[in-house]
Amino acid sequence: MGWELRRGKRVYVRKVREGARVRSIYCGAGERGKQAAREDKERRAAQRPPRVRLFRRPKRPAPPPVVVAPEPAPVLVPPPPARSEQVRREVTAAAVKWHKQRLLARRPFALHPVRTFKP
Repeated sequence: MGWELRRGKRVYVRKVREGARVRSIYCGAGERGKQAAREDKERRAAQRPPRVRLFRRPKRPAPPPVVVAPEPAPVLVPPPPARSEQVRREVTAAAVKWHKQRLLARRPFALHPVRTFKP
């Protein structure tokens, strides 16, 4: 039982077993289909046995109350001293030199021009 799409339309179809065969019975589209679907749903609910709980889960104890401590006063940290332009240039030059050395250590010919050999 269920909704199918036939020629671009949604239609409700019941499936009925006759011996070894399953036959489809067209119930309708639109309101007629919705009504048939409701009837089938109610019929299945009536056939289904009621659900029985085998055990009840124990209730959890309430969590302890949350105690919020007062926030400490903010600690004011002075900003770091500004580097002079000369110090910044020296640090940058040292970093570039270090990186070039690392690159040459891994690939010795990376920064050298391509050499061509004449036969």
